[in-house]
Amino acid sequence: MVYSCDQNKYHSWYNNLTSEERSWQNILTKLWQIFQHYPEKELTDTDIFYLIFLIPYLQKKQEKFIYDLCHKRNINYWASLVSRAGDFLYFIYPQLKSLKKNLEGKSDEHLYRYLTRVFQNIIIQCNKIMIQELEAVEYHYDDDYMNSSSKITYHPSKINTLSDIILKEENRRGAEKLYIQIKQDWSLNKINLLCEYYEKINGIKTERLKAESENNIYKLHQRLRADFNELLTQYNKDEIRAFFKLYMPELCQKTPPSPTYLYNKKTKAGKL
Repeated sequence: MVYSCDQNKYHSWYNNLTSEERSWQNILTKLWQIFQHYPEKELTDTDIFYLIFLIPYLQKKQEKFIYDLCHKRNINYWASLVSRAGDFLYFIYPQLKSLKKNLEGKSDEHLYRYLTRVFQNIIIQCNKIMIQELEAVEYHYDDDYMNSSSKITYHPSKINTLSDIILKEENRRGAEKLYIQIKQDWSLNKINLLCEYYEKINGIKTERLKAESENNIYKLHQRLRADFNELLTQYNKDEIRAFFKLYMPELCQKTPPSPTYLYNKKTKAGKL
């Protein structure tokens, strides 16, 4: 199951907690109470909030590494927390029966110590998966390609501005070829995703993918960057920059916005 877990809602929930409610023992107690009835009882966003609260604090070095990787890859850190919360549920589910048996009748002190060790081991697993995913997005592609106001760092005898790049005929030809290729080869779903990402990078208000969860958008953006890494084997960086400047606004103008990745019947797809 995918949890939307709105970040603003989480912060509101967190800010309303008292210092006692934020204590380590209280968080462990709450989570153990939640897992007593999982998966028979469906989890609420608040239940997931307790888990998201827990994740960054058990492996702080790993967490700092994940945070830095997200920043470097321009990936939403909050989405990484939600994703790991989902992985945590996947890993703990097969252990719940034995956990309940092992902790039955135990003192609170024993329960806290035992749960901390179990939760820590699971979070290490979740973090390793997340780190592997983030490192797999080898950052050949740079979001700065999409930024219409970007400038390339000056180097003597090299082109250093976006205007210079666009003026070069070979870059314009490459940009046009890429535009045609995307229109012909990419689905409308994928172009809508590309436009959502482009508009977000450039601070343009967008209705695209508004109905998708942060976790889904994170995964979609991952795949999109992988696709552009593949394009970089066919086009050079300057051709891609020229494409975003010359053709991307037109492409998005012609692509009807969809609040979901998959177009539904209410969305007129039309032809590009």
